[in-house]
Amino acid sequence: EKQKQRAKPVRQQKLTQEELEKSRTRPEEVKEFNSELGEQTIKQIMHIKRCLVERYKATDLSPADYFEFVIDPKSFAKTVENMFHVSFLIK
Repeated sequence: EKQKQRAKPVRQQKLTQEELEKSRTRPEEVKEFNSELGEQTIKQIMHIKRCLVERYKATDLSPADYFEFVIDPKSFAKTVENMFHVSFLIK
């Protein structure tokens, strides 16, 4: 009867605490909170709300297509920002 030979597991050396600290990925620390940034977000949300209300009134009270409203065909980043701001209105 043939016996299957098993490969011995390869053990990795343990890293020292210093090596572990160096290899860890850390988020950037927030040095200072910019309150103007929060105010800009609120202003943008209110601007989008005004645009949505104007469009709703201009189209005889018919609902706007979400994707048509938020998608910017020239900028993926702007599309994501639009979706972010509209999500606050939905909430």
